[in-house]
Amino acid sequence: MLYPALEKRAKPLQIEQLARVDQWPQTAIGESKSKNDRRDEIRHLHNRALLLLGIWCGFHGDEMTQLVAEHVEIVPGQGMTSYFPVT
Repeated sequence: MLYPALEKRAKPLQIEQLARVDQWPQTAIGESKSKNDRRDEIRHLHNRALLLLGIWCGFHGDEMTQLVAEHVEIVPGQGMTSYFPVT
C-alpha cells in the first residue's frame, strides 16, 4: 500500500511574531508623524493595513494583488466585506 507524501505547510504565525512584525510599520508611522511627513505616514499606514488585512483574513498573495479599495466595504461596529471580481 502506498501513502501519499505529507504536504509541506508553513507554520502558523504566532501572535508574538505578528506583534514583532507589526512593530516596524508602527515605529515608521510614529517617525513620520514626528517629522510631519504626511506622505510617508500614509504610505506606512497603507502597508500596515495590507499586512494586517492579509493575515487577519488569511488572503493568499494572489488575492492581495487583486484587492481594490472600491471592492471593500467597511461597516463600523459590524465588519468588512470584500469582493473579488472574476477576471
